[in-house]
Amino acid sequence: MIIFILSLFFILVVDTFLIGIAFYALKDRYDWKISPKLTLFILFIIFALFENYALPIIYILDATVTIGNQEISSALDISPNMPLIELFELGFFEFSIWLIQAFFAVLIGEKLIKKKSK
Repeated sequence: MIIFILSLFFILVVDTFLIGIAFYALKDRYDWKISPKLTLFILFIIFALFENYALPIIYILDATVTIGNQEISSALDISPNMPLIELFELGFFEFSIWLIQAFFAVLIGEKLIKKKSK
């Protein structure tokens, strides 16, 4: 279970790093004059879209999930042949994660890209 949680955390960190670098590289390359608040909002939207772009496909395909490991299945409260779309929901946790990711992407982009361009 720890490996599963750490792998999800690793994916979030890598996504934050790469999106922050890519956004600030584009911002520097094309000399976009965007305020820090607008940058944070744009990155928030990017993270929200990035994590939810597959939801319509999952819904249409009516995909199901079954976990063979009973411990993980009970920890995640997943029953056999559970519709995959039931695992996804929008709540306060998701919005706060996207905001935290956007904040760290801004920090990473400013530290790595703006230093090199000055």
